[in-house]
Amino acid sequence: MLGTNPAHQAWLDTTGFKPGLGKTALLPGADGRPVLAVAGFGNAAARARGRFPLAAAAATLPQGTYRLATPLPAGDLETETLGWLLAGYRFDRYAKQAPEAAALVCPQGVDATRVEAIANAEALTRDLSIPPPPTWDRTRSKRPVVPRQDLRCRN
Repeated sequence: MLGTNPAHQAWLDTTGFKPGLGKTALLPGADGRPVLAVAGFGNAAARARGRFPLAAAAATLPQGTYRLATPLPAGDLETETLGWLLAGYRFDRYAKQAPEAAALVCPQGVDATRVEAIANAEALTRDLSIPPPPTWDRTRSKRPVVPRQDLRCRN
């Protein structure tokens, strides 16, 4: 399936992993700790029904920094990087949210500055489109409107 070592393939077969959209599996190393994460990317028909299929998998991964080890289909790399970053968006102005769990090392060939700018612009748009709570008096607020997210690829 992946071109991984036979032990990893046996683990996936034994656990019944099916590479559907948003499905993930952690592969253990010799010490039993995870050394590799496998993310389902689905087929072309499944991916055509939505956006950012890799982001669905990213949302299920444990905290850590991840690198894409298998090439994605042509043209999908930048889009999926953007989706991963957007999956890290948290609206935390009024209530504390859980921090981003899965960070992504920016894949080679992706313009990180461009993708990060798009992700942060989307985060600001989301922040501005969420209405304030009823107890907040807009006329008295001195809070500036500034981006509250810093969605970035890891180096």
